[in-house]
Amino acid sequence: MVSHLDPCVQREAEPYDVEGLLDLVAGEILDEPDWLIRYTALTKLQANADALVSRIKAERGRALAEGQASGLTLGKLAAAAGLGTYQRVQQLLPQ
Repeated sequence: MVSHLDPCVQREAEPYDVEGLLDLVAGEILDEPDWLIRYTALTKLQANADALVSRIKAERGRALAEGQASGLTLGKLAAAAGLGTYQRVQQLLPQ
């Protein structure tokens, strides 16, 4: 597991990572010669990806809530998670 203090933790997507994920989840779809089948399949895949992004964000918030429950202030959570400000922590915390 990567330490939360590890400066090597990457927070921005690299193009090669995105291409690799796209190939993994949509490789066969991208090879579909029929444009309408390809479009429909990609639209469904995008809906699933959007839902996944929302779920990941919620899980990040739950992780921050655990840190808060352990006694860390919002400022310390922000620093440890590399979020910059306590407001970013507040945005992610479950309501």
